[in-house]
Amino acid sequence: MNYSIPDENGQIVLSLGIGCIFFAPEESLYKNPKEYYDIVLKTLSKIENVSEIKITGDDEKFGTARVHHCGDEPIACIHTYNAEIEFKVFISKKKQEEIGFWCGCETLIVHIVNEYYSPVTYIYAYQFDNNFIPSTSIALVREYFVEKLAGTAVKLCCVGPSPFHANFLLRNKQPKTEMKDVSEGRGYRGYLFNTQGNENPYYLFIEKYGHVFSVFYDLKNMRSRCIDLQTSILNDTKILSSKIRNRNFINRTKNFFTAKYIIDDANDSIMDEKICRSSIEAQMNENLLDTTSTQEFDTFKYHFSEIDRFVKDDSHLASIEVLRSIENRRHSFFQNISVFASAIFGGAIGSIITVALTAK
Repeated sequence: MNYSIPDENGQIVLSLGIGCIFFAPEESLYKNPKEYYDIVLKTLSKIENVSEIKITGDDEKFGTARVHHCGDEPIACIHTYNAEIEFKVFISKKKQEEIGFWCGCETLIVHIVNEYYSPVTYIYAYQFDNNFIPSTSIALVREYFVEKLAGTAVKLCCVGPSPFHANFLLRNKQPKTEMKDVSEGRGYRGYLFNTQGNENPYYLFIEKYGHVFSVFYDLKNMRSRCIDLQTSILNDTKILSSKIRNRNFINRTKNFFTAKYIIDDANDSIMDEKICRSSIEAQMNENLLDTTSTQEFDTFKYHFSEIDRFVKDDSHLASIEVLRSIENRRHSFFQNISVFASAIFGGAIGSIITVALTAK
């Protein structure tokens, strides 16, 4: 592991991995949060080695519909603020090695908390073990439940990066409550959360930093949406470029006609991308500059820096400029045809042709 623990009094009571893993039943199977969580409970109960399932906050009447951009397709599910799912899962070392991960212990506690903006998943060893690798446990659980839920009405989904690129160690009996960055060298960072008193620092950690991780994963979710839109714009631009390069006049004219629909789709994507990017900026300004929680966000400034760079990056504008150029060439092409038609058939007919060909 890429961190070292200062030699101080107190005992490490918990090693913690963090991610954004959640369950998404098929939308047609539920109408409210209660039905949503009933499906999750029934499905988890059928998986061997999953036990002590606890679901709280599922009796709320209302839940916000959230769309999560997880890989190939957007996943919609109800997000009920403050609802929690907790369970114990046993994954043998043999099974872990078969999956491709060994986290250092076999019995894990999985705790999913619906914070305000996004679900946040915490995983720790059922019994503390110095060999436990928290971040690996997130990847392990993710892949294990993808396999176990295959063919069921529930999908295991996650927003990346899951695992969060850090390992967390929690310790009590300290002079003051504080978070220390104990990272060394390359790789995942290490954080040591010191607390006062003898109580388990886990719930204090969630209370203090849960909102930060919720914002982080909501921003990552919106970033994924922006990237999907940018990819769509780029693909539309490539298709248009190939169409207008056709040297056959008849085929080229036909392509310029059909290009209108591709341009319309691309313009819709451009608008949606701008809205999404503006939402990311507003979210960052609202939370990272909020004086009431600046210290908590400053602790993880390193992890938010990539999102900040993404917002400021304008490399995607190149494809938009090409698209605009193609759009202008399309109009010029039809204007030239109308000029030619006017010369042959007269101004009135040429004007009618111009309107017909260049109409959006």
